[in-house]
Amino acid sequence: AWSPEKKHWCCTKQGKGCEGKAPPAVDAGYGMVWKHVQVNGYWTWVAVHGHGQFSLPYDCHAGLANWHTGWSAGKKGWCCAHQQLGCGGGGHAVVHHGGYSPAHPPGPAGAGMMWQWTTAGGHGHWIQIHAS
Repeated sequence: AWSPEKKHWCCTKQGKGCEGKAPPAVDAGYGMVWKHVQVNGYWTWVAVHGHGQFSLPYDCHAGLANWHTGWSAGKKGWCCAHQQLGCGGGGHAVVHHGGYSPAHPPGPAGAGMMWQWTTAGGHGHWIQIHAS
């Protein structure tokens, strides 16, 4: 069992072990939102994919037809890494459609975090957990 001090530190610094009806004050991570779920018999907050409840740094569909010459290097890198758009060579976009699955996390994990597939809450989804 965690001491009250450890619970407070882990919740405020890492968003882990948070109790109560309000989500943690810690950012859930890029593209993630807090969800209250039951894990191993205890109610806690976990970071789950936000499904459009956040703003993206780039609109990867804007200018897609001319991505090779029209996009900045930052937009090319982000859109390829996160939405698999604008990755191809030779001036054409390579598009991979598909949902999230246990085989493929939704993107890079936050600093000090790693992805874990869970079915907590009755639905399969990715959560970020502290890398130990």
